[in-house]
Amino acid sequence: MGAGKKKKHQSFVVAPTAHHAPGPGGQPAPVPGPHPPAYEPALQAVNHVAGLAPGQGADIGAQFATLCQQTNVALGSIGQAVAEGAPPELIGVAEEHLKSATHAWLGSLNAQQLQALAVGAGFEHPSLVGLNAKPGHPSALAHWLDPAYPSTSMSKAAIQAKAAERYDKLLAGEPVAGMSLADLVGAEQALAKHKPDGTGWVATPEQLHQLQAHLDDIAAKASEAQSAAERAALLAEAISTENLFSDASCPAMSPDELDARKAAARKTTTGLSHGSMWQLVNEPTGPLEVSGARLVNSSEALALLRHSTPAEVLGPIQAKAAQRQADFEQLKASGHALAPHLPPPAGPASSPLKLHALSGTEAGHDEVLAFTKAAGQWAQAHTAIEKWWVSAIGRASLNTELGLGPGWGLPGPGPGGLTTSFRSWAKQQPLGELKEVAAALGTPPDGLKGATRAQVQNWVAARWDPGVSAPDFSAPKPKPAKALKPAPVTPAPASGPGAVAGTGTGTGAVILLSKFAARKNALRDKLAHHVASVSALPARQPQADIDAMALSPTAAPPVGGAHKKVFFTGPEASTWMFKPDKAQGARAHAEAAASELLGRAGLPAVPVYTAVIGGQKGSLQPFISGTGPLDPAVQAWSQADVDAIVRYHVGAWAVGDHDGKPDNVLRTAGGGLVPIDQGQAFKFFGSDHLGTTYHPNGAYGAGRPVYHQAYAAAKGGALAKGVRIRPEAALPVISAFEAIPDAQYRSILHGTAHEGARHKVSWYEAMRARAAKAHSVLSPTDAQVAEAFLDHACERKNRLRADFAGFFAAEGLSNEALAAQMG
Repeated sequence: MGAGKKKKHQSFVVAPTAHHAPGPGGQPAPVPGPHPPAYEPALQAVNHVAGLAPGQGADIGAQFATLCQQTNVALGSIGQAVAEGAPPELIGVAEEHLKSATHAWLGSLNAQQLQALAVGAGFEHPSLVGLNAKPGHPSALAHWLDPAYPSTSMSKAAIQAKAAERYDKLLAGEPVAGMSLADLVGAEQALAKHKPDGTGWVATPEQLHQLQAHLDDIAAKASEAQSAAERAALLAEAISTENLFSDASCPAMSPDELDARKAAARKTTTGLSHGSMWQLVNEPTGPLEVSGARLVNSSEALALLRHSTPAEVLGPIQAKAAQRQADFEQLKASGHALAPHLPPPAGPASSPLKLHALSGTEAGHDEVLAFTKAAGQWAQAHTAIEKWWVSAIGRASLNTELGLGPGWGLPGPGPGGLTTSFRSWAKQQPLGELKEVAAALGTPPDGLKGATRAQVQNWVAARWDPGVSAPDFSAPKPKPAKALKPAPVTPAPASGPGAVAGTGTGTGAVILLSKFAARKNALRDKLAHHVASVSALPARQPQADIDAMALSPTAAPPVGGAHKKVFFTGPEASTWMFKPDKAQGARAHAEAAASELLGRAGLPAVPVYTAVIGGQKGSLQPFISGTGPLDPAVQAWSQADVDAIVRYHVGAWAVGDHDGKPDNVLRTAGGGLVPIDQGQAFKFFGSDHLGTTYHPNGAYGAGRPVYHQAYAAAKGGALAKGVRIRPEAALPVISAFEAIPDAQYRSILHGTAHEGARHKVSWYEAMRARAAKAHSVLSPTDAQVAEAFLDHACERKNRLRADFAGFFAAEGLSNEALAAQMG
């Protein structure tokens, strides 16, 4: 996507591709000849990666960590070269050379090594990847591990999704490519097999019995512990006891029995870690070294503290923690330099920086220049940390160590907050003095002569804030001469060399490249919108973890909605929202199932769970802060917004939710969209229909579902210029729903069906009629009604493609090519 700048289009010189001799290992060599200075560090960094020996030897984990570190260095150098204006063709060669190098390194590993590395990198069930791969084809796990591609790429997400889908099949009792659930468990146990590291000791069976009794005693105490601190201390003791188990050998005991004892110890400790790891790493107790564990997620933290973690799993986690520690140290150092100048945390967001006035003294100028340098370093580290901050379990202690106060800790206002406070200070300074500061930072003085205050402020703020576009002060801009009437241009031939070759100045070439740039920009916007949507959401957790989670009441944030809501503080200072269910849990089951199905279809969905709190059944979900409702003004919606709304329509219809008004769609801080409140899911199942005139809630105007508003606005020409309804945006979600096996779909909806039938919810009568007809009875049982619900849900899932093809055709939004894809 280039340097991330917003461009309408970019001109390219179109010429035949040059061929060059291969570099090391058969990889393509960079273009020979003189290179600009900005490109040289990037070239050296890429060549360094290409020179790494293919993965061989025992410590693959450490070698992979080195590959990741050096690849990150190379990507950073390439980004710097782009920022400094290196030619696009050279950048393209460097990027391809880097990808060839990482591909070759990972391609030298066998399946077991790739699986072990994937486990260490957080991949779930890597043994289920590549089951149908053809010999000689690249490994999907190798691509997932490849550091030259972003971790947020859709192709990597698809690999993990496929493994999760296969795991769900195994749970449902279906074999996958000849593998059973027992086979998978055996494969995953083999991946976690302990490798001795010289810290072992010889134990007697009696000593192992004593260790197990001690672990059992710890577990019993933890179940009765009243405080989080007490549970964390018990977890620390359990990990230390487990490590004694892991390091033990016992000649008097069979290897199988010893392995079983060690596995039982690990299981006990894992159970104790749920909900207590956060307290352990933020408020350390006992001799455990938790500094690295603070920087990774809960499961990775436990892996760091365990002696039983294999080296190939441990290495990448340690490398990740080390890189994150380096990011944090840079932020801390630059933050201490900024601290004296930051506004009071309790002040308004627009409070000015605490900098001396620019009264013509050198001291005031020097202070601003030092601030600008520290701000640039702080912003660079802040941007790097934002990418992993949510996953760091010890972020509370990191913020305390940072010492910048609640107003400027992480995630905090970021570079944009500095810019707001800087502008508030700068508007009080003489413009001439600000221009002197800009000149000292490298602005040509002649270019500043006619500059406005806003331009100068933006130029300075751009030193640290990537969201600010710096004006061009390279030279004074001459007054434009009187325009002359252009000579007529002869269109380039429709085919042949003149169409796109040569200098690229023909009309056909310009149009072709403009269309290419437009498609490129549209793809960039789509990916950015998707990342901004899903990055605001926490990962879905197992229901068992939610059931075991410790919650304490907290004050309610300002939220809307007609239903009662109660708020709690959970692990890692997270905020959770509980909605009591008047339908005795049936509504909660429906909302939780709808949330899970939307997430499995690739839609951004807040994870919702069933819960019993204070003896009352209801739904529990993490509270998503930093969001607001979607602006109901349709002309404010971008193309990425409208595409997301079309995708949401597919999910809403699949789960029978007709309450998708703007209030129930959140705008995230990054600009993405997240549908919320699927409390009406399945309410009208069996009696609803797919159409823009169907509004069971009697909602009109701004209260209609957002997708109905989008379709009406498109027909009335009320969408923003250039924005349109793209039915093809629905295809990925339709395909994702189709890919969910019926058995798995029924399993997810089992509670919704049976609780709904038992409590006679809104859809009961429609499904009772279906069950009566199917079984030729007047009064079907609740179980038969529930099965009719599940049958209808699967029918609707499997009919999505045909139903939406008909819907878009009826709305006049289809065409022959699209109909072929939808039909």
